[in-house]
Amino acid sequence: RLRPAMFGNILVVGGTANLPGLRDRLQMEIQALAPAGTAVRVVVPEEHRPEFSAWMGATRQLDQWQVSREKYHELGPDRIVAHFDQLK
Repeated sequence: RLRPAMFGNILVVGGTANLPGLRDRLQMEIQALAPAGTAVRVVVPEEHRPEFSAWMGATRQLDQWQVSREKYHELGPDRIVAHFDQLK
């Protein structure tokens, strides 16, 4: 069930996403490898430059990974490590 959804939602990010014809080539080659009848959709983000897409996605997660100096001193290193282990 998951594979068809993954074939239908391929996002190309990074500097190479700007290469002319890359999206079309990936679309064609992945479609050839996918099981018959599987919809393949390859997308390059248009709302912002694709070379920044991975960074922008990571910044959405940044709040849960930030620890202030005060919080670190309050909880101590062992509790901070345990906190990050829970986020994995």
